[in-house]
This record gives sequence, C-alpha cells and structure tokens, in this order.
Amino acid sequence: MFPPSSSSSSVPPGDPSCPVAGNGFVQASPSAAQALAADASVAPLLRVRGLEYRLPPAAQASGEGVEAQGRLLWHVAALDWAPTPASGWVHLKGDNGSGKTTLLRVLAGMQPATGGKLEWQTRDAHPVRYLHQQPYLFDTSVAGNLVLAARWQPDSGSAGQQRDQVEEMLRWSGLSDQARQPARSLSGGERARLALARAWLSRPPVLLLDEPAANLDQAAVEQLALRLEQMCQQGCAVILSSHQDNALSQGSSARWTLSAASLHTEPTAGSVVFMG
Repeated sequence: MFPPSSSSSSVPPGDPSCPVAGNGFVQASPSAAQALAADASVAPLLRVRGLEYRLPPAAQASGEGVEAQGRLLWHVAALDWAPTPASGWVHLKGDNGSGKTTLLRVLAGMQPATGGKLEWQTRDAHPVRYLHQQPYLFDTSVAGNLVLAARWQPDSGSAGQQRDQVEEMLRWSGLSDQARQPARSLSGGERARLALARAWLSRPPVLLLDEPAANLDQAAVEQLALRLEQMCQQGCAVILSSHQDNALSQGSSARWTLSAASLHTEPTAGSVVFMG
C-alpha cells in the first residue's frame, strides 16, 4: 500500500476559479468523502489544487505589445488521486497540442506550472520517475545502462547488491541474452523495456510515461503492458499518455482526458479520485 503523507512539493498558488468539467471516478456525498479521507487505505497519493499552465505570452500584431497572460493550456481545479496496487495504470488522453506532455512534466517536477499547487504525499524524497517518449540510453552495453542506474540511485547499496539488482532487471526485462550488446543497437521494443527496467530498478513510487507505445509494434506494446501490470501490482503508481488504441490503453483501469483546457476523468474500479 502507498505510504501516508510526509513530503510534498508545490508551485505558487494560482486562480482556482476556473471550473473543471467532468466527474470524478467516485461520486460521493461530503460525509462519504470525509469517511474515505479518514481511511488511511485511500489517502491520496497526489493532491492538486488550482493547478494550471499557460503558454508564454505572445507578441501582439500591429505593435500592440505583449499579452498580459498567455493562452490557458489546461487547468485542474481540484484532484485527489489514491491508486492502489489493484487499480492498474492511468491512461492520459488528449488531442495533439492539448498539453499531455506538459502535464506529465509538471507532475514530475521537471517544469513549473504557472499557478496552483500539487503535492506528492509520500515519504520518498524523489517519488517520481519520468520516461520521455524516446528515452536516452547511455553509450554502453545493456547491462552497463543498468549498472549506472544501480550505482547512481540514492541508496545504492554494496557492489554485490548492485550486481544482484542488475541481474534481476535483465531477467525482468527479458534482456539477459542481450546483456553485452550495445544498448543503442536494440530494437524499439527492447529499448523500451531497457528504459523501463532502468527506471524500475530503484522502485520509484510513481512512474510517468510519455507516449511509451510510439513507434512500437503490437507485440512490443503487449510486452510493455505486461511489465507495467507487474509494476502496478508491486505498488508503483503509473500514469501514461497514449493517443493510440492498443494494449496500453485497453489495459488501463482509469482514463484522464485533456479537453477544452480541462482534465476530465472516467469511472474506474480500485482507484479513488475526487475532482472539484
């Protein structure tokens, strides 16, 4: 089960007045919401209040200067997300330009929001790992990429422990036979599995994936979905973006959609979310 709150991160508060269309996963009366909030088993892992992102102000035509504020890309008035190991992953949807990547980067702490507050309520000092659509691989072998990840994690352990971690991730990713192969010579599906194994080696509480199925064939996507299911069952909370209909979208148990500058959610079993 996910740990209770003890650390958080936030950005400067913004204007929470913009409404969010759509309903939360669980429709509950105030008394029911209070009862759930009092239950540690559904304490939110992620809490968002008035979070928004505006594009940089654009220059006006005819020498009229610069806009006071940029265009609103998205706004989330209130969101409490309490995933469980049985709830699977969240599928983040949206048209091109709707802000999926920006939202993931803001949630990962890689890019500041322009207003509002978000909190990852976990004891882990670095709770979130973010995987880019085309994750960078070090110019070394498959095993070498995992060795570097094992060495650089905060609690790296002894050399023997690091070696055990590398061997475990090679087996888990199905890349033991390619251990000595240059990582950059792998196929697209193998590269995706290596990047996922490298991220999972340190057992992050949260993993965010930006279009992980891009340029992968059906078999590779199914292999990725299988490993994500295993990660969720072991307590990792996963949010991934994808505009394709495949094993990743079909295997998700929750769907969040960015549309009309708002985040909309669809009902799900096992994941408790309240949206204001």
